[in-house]
Amino acid sequence: MRALRHLALALGIYLGLSFAGQAQEFAGLDVGQPFANSARLGIPAGQQKHLGYDVKRWMRPNGIDLSVTGVPGGPIVYMESFPRPEAPAIPGEGLRFKVTTLGKALDMLGAPGFYYTGRGQMATFGPNDVWFHSYALHDRHDVIVTFAFAAPTQNRRYNPDGTVIENTNALLDSMIIADYGYQLRIWGGEAVARPGYQRINLNYQ
Repeated sequence: MRALRHLALALGIYLGLSFAGQAQEFAGLDVGQPFANSARLGIPAGQQKHLGYDVKRWMRPNGIDLSVTGVPGGPIVYMESFPRPEAPAIPGEGLRFKVTTLGKALDMLGAPGFYYTGRGQMATFGPNDVWFHSYALHDRHDVIVTFAFAAPTQNRRYNPDGTVIENTNALLDSMIIADYGYQLRIWGGEAVARPGYQRINLNYQ
């Protein structure tokens, strides 16, 4: 992935992750921290093994689920925050689940993200198409932030060549913080920057 100029995002102006009732949260956890730190969240709602890693999921009181992947005795390598189906959309400033559109998010972020060729720019899950925009952090190049946006497949539009047009009205559906090597391993292929891609600098805690 080629190095590109820095894009700064101000915490609170765009994300405001530390406020209760807002969109995504990671409960003070971070990639690279000991996986054992996740124990402070209490008993997980579910857990499983994947590629030799432990994956645990917690159902947060605000209607947001948090999934954390790591190695027992080792570091956290992957975290995903996403709303449960019954979680209400909460309007307000910043990036918010079920509220912020892909088009608005890219305006906030200042540029489109890159994508992994193994996953593709978008994928279909059940009744929804999901678009992925990933960004390396300016001060932590090995940590990747991925935003996923979902829209019903019935709203698809197509280019003349038959490819699906990115739906800028798709809504923010999940946020992923991952170690670059681990995400590349599970998503596959290589990282491809969309035109205009830039790294971002943000505090997601």
